[in-house]
Amino acid sequence: MNTITSLQLALNRYKNALHSLDISNSPLNKEQILEILDSRDNLQKQLESETKIPIKIWPKLV
Repeated sequence: MNTITSLQLALNRYKNALHSLDISNSPLNKEQILEILDSRDNLQKQLESETKIPIKIWPKLV
């Protein structure tokens, strides 16, 4: 069974937040900016708490 880890969830959340930068033709609003920063911080915390990061995650981080 393939379960989604908290690291994968954090990575997906950050990717989705960054996607708003790619598709936006107008300046981001405060909520979008805060979502990007919060999801980035959450991903960083998840990375720091992992003792071993799965190899399949590494390509998504670079």
